[in-house]
Amino acid sequence: MWIGTESGLNLYNGNSWKIYKASPRKKNYLSNSFITDIEEDAKGSIWVCTRKGLNRIDVAAGTTEVFLPGDSANANDIPSDLVWDTYPDSDTSIWIAADAKDFCRYKPQEKKFYYYNFREYLRKNNIEIQS
Repeated sequence: MWIGTESGLNLYNGNSWKIYKASPRKKNYLSNSFITDIEEDAKGSIWVCTRKGLNRIDVAAGTTEVFLPGDSANANDIPSDLVWDTYPDSDTSIWIAADAKDFCRYKPQEKKFYYYNFREYLRKNNIEIQS
């Protein structure tokens, strides 16, 4: 069971706890300890949203990958430090709601972010907006 708090990410396996915290000096760390969302994708990776970046934990390999915005307006960067929510879809893409831009999708197989205008995306796909 994964539990996100303001002080880190906690994994309880039924017998003991493993705690993930922000610590750039460690090999496998989180970008920030304030957790805003946790999701598991189809491959078993755990996606952890924080107030400073997005993190992917490969549970089987025991590794962590951190996504932070770059210094430039590179389309291959996550849009914001503050990541609110993720949604893993069936084609292994991760949809991201961050504090900047409308929303984006990360394709792990391409290692690339794609940005979308939310209202335009809904119109193009004939999705009705409920008020």
